[in-house]
Amino acid sequence: MTDPAKSVIAIENALTDRYGEGTLVEHLKKAHVDGFLTADQYGIADCLAH
Repeated sequence: MTDPAKSVIAIENALTDRYGEGTLVEHLKKAHVDGFLTADQYGIADCLAH
């Protein structure tokens, strides 16, 4: 597994712990709205999630 893939899995696990059930894309949007991700971080993570 590549490092970016491991990072996406780690992010997904952390956001699922925080927000509960939902998709990675939904969690990323919530994290961005809540101020946990900058616009740049959100853009990069969203690209990796698709």
